[in-house]
Amino acid sequence: MNNNVGLTKNKGQVLLEKRVLLCLAISAALLLPLGHVYADVAVPQVAKSTLSQDYIVEIDGVIQSFTQPPVSMYNTTMVPMRAIFEKLGASIKFDAKTQLITATKQNITIKHIIGTNIATVNGLMVILEVKSQKINNTTMIPLRFVAEALGATVGWNPTKLTVSISSNEAAIILPGAGYAYGFHNYGSDNFQQYTAVMQIIGSAKETYPLMKFDGGGRYEKFYNDYLNGDRASNYAEGTLESRGLTQAENAMGALINNGVSVSKTEEAYKIARIGALLLKGISNPGDGSPSSAYDALVVKKSDCDSDANVLSAVFDSFGYNTAIIASKNHADMVVQIDGKWYTYAAGSFEELSVTNLSARGLYVYTQPTTGSFD
Repeated sequence: MNNNVGLTKNKGQVLLEKRVLLCLAISAALLLPLGHVYADVAVPQVAKSTLSQDYIVEIDGVIQSFTQPPVSMYNTTMVPMRAIFEKLGASIKFDAKTQLITATKQNITIKHIIGTNIATVNGLMVILEVKSQKINNTTMIPLRFVAEALGATVGWNPTKLTVSISSNEAAIILPGAGYAYGFHNYGSDNFQQYTAVMQIIGSAKETYPLMKFDGGGRYEKFYNDYLNGDRASNYAEGTLESRGLTQAENAMGALINNGVSVSKTEEAYKIARIGALLLKGISNPGDGSPSSAYDALVVKKSDCDSDANVLSAVFDSFGYNTAIIASKNHADMVVQIDGKWYTYAAGSFEELSVTNLSARGLYVYTQPTTGSFD
C-alpha cells in the first residue's frame, strides 16, 4: 500500500467555501462552453503584495530577460504572460473581445481569461494562487502554474532570489496551484494520469440518471419498497420479498437508521453504484502494487488503495466530503453524509467513527476533501 496519496499541503488554503465553489465549477467546465465557467474563486491571500523587481528567472540554466521584470505578489512569482509561454515553447493566441488566451504546446492546451484566477489544462480546471493582471501595461501570470502545466519543473533559491525552470521533463507534473477537489490527486503520479482519471469520472458521472439500485435485476423494486417503509419482517423468511428487502436493508440501512432522508439515501447509493460499476471486472494482482485511481481505471489493476481512490473521486465529483482511512493492510474510502461518516464496501454503507483512529489501529491515508472531518 503506497502511502503518498492526497497529502495536505496547506490547511489554511483548504476552505469549505472554496471547495464547494470548485465542485460546481468543475462540473461547469465539463459541460458548458469555456466562457461560461470563468469567475474568480476565492483563494486566501496571506501576505502583502511585494512588487520587487530583483527576481531572476533561469530556464535550463540560462538567465531570462523580460521587458517587465518578474515581481512577487502574495509569495507568488509573476512573469509576463506571453513571454513565459513562448520561452517555454508554447504558441499563444489572444481573443481581445473575450480576453481569452489559448496556449498550445504539443498535446497540451491551456486556456485562461485574463483577470481571473481560473485556467483549464486539457479541459481540466486549475486554480491559480493569484489572478493574472496588468502591471505597467504588461499582463502578468503565476510562473509556476505556466511552467508546470507545460511539463517543466520549478526550483527556488531564496538566497539568490532565483527561480530555476527545467523544461526537459518527460512527464507533465500536476500544476501546484490546486486540484479540483481539495488536495485529492487520487494517487496520480503526474498530470497526465490525473487528467485521464478525471475524464473517466466525468463521463461516468453523466450516467447517474440511468443508475438502478440492483442494476434492474429481480430485487430492484424491493429497494424502492424499502425506501418507502416496507421491511423484510413483513414477509415469511425465504420469500422473494424477504430476500429482496433484506438485501436493500443491508445496503442502505445504515443511512436510513441514522435519519438520512430517502432522497439523500437514494442519491448516495446510486453514486456508490457508479463507482462500483467502474471497478467491476478489474482484477487484483495480489502483490499490493495498485494504489491509484489511474491504476484501477486505466491500467485495470485493483487493490483496496486504488478502489478507495476511485470511490473518493466519484463522490468528490458530486460535491461530497470524502477521505481515505487505512489500517496496516487495508484502506477504505469514507464519505460524509449528513454529518456522519460511512464506508462503502461490498454494496453496503456502514457508519464509521473518525475519532480516536490510532487507538483502533487506523490512520488518515488521505485527508478530507474540505480539510476537516467536522
